[in-house]
Amino acid sequence: MVNLEGIRTMTVSQVLLLTFEFMLMMTIVHFGNIEIRAMIKRYMKLEKDNGYDFLTGVRNRRTFNEVSNEVFEVYSNNDLPVAMAMFDIDNFKLFNDQYGHQVGDRVLKYVAQLFSDELFERKTNAQLFRVGGEEFTIIFRNRTSAEAAPIVKAIRDILVEKTFKVKDDLDVRITVSIGVTDLKKSDQSAKDFYKRVDKYLYQAKNNFRNSMSVEGDVSSLS
Repeated sequence: MVNLEGIRTMTVSQVLLLTFEFMLMMTIVHFGNIEIRAMIKRYMKLEKDNGYDFLTGVRNRRTFNEVSNEVFEVYSNNDLPVAMAMFDIDNFKLFNDQYGHQVGDRVLKYVAQLFSDELFERKTNAQLFRVGGEEFTIIFRNRTSAEAAPIVKAIRDILVEKTFKVKDDLDVRITVSIGVTDLKKSDQSAKDFYKRVDKYLYQAKNNFRNSMSVEGDVSSLS
């Protein structure tokens, strides 16, 4: 209970002092919030400059653009193969809509980490990138699409065998749709390479998802 008697006995100068202290405290809080927001912006910029995705920790879209252009310049001028895989988390919007964006973020981090770890453990020397909301690409140097596809499918199988805990009483299985292609001699730029793997990914998605399209040959995954 507020001691009104104590308030009545305060002098004008004491009231003014308390008011000043309150206003000073609110000013500090205000500018503290501004500084915190500025720090977050600086961190996000640093993340972008460093080429890694803030949420998942894998390489970001800007880095993908740079690497894919470099790969095109090198591999389009020699006979060494290079393959690109692109995968998309199936029904990802449902995770956000039904369980909230925090769960969606956890799904993205979980899938990215699993693929990143498995690519490393298999000594593939492949690079994983997050290129969109729930879309990821993998560049496989010195591998054909026929060699890259089994690797991606094997990692996908590990993903499907595991369950993801949405909450204490709910575990779900996560599936992905996948497109895989080689760099072709007919490709005029890295964009041609990317557009084709993107097209194959959407072939897989249009096949009721949980599918893989390798050079346009679509198959459902169990």
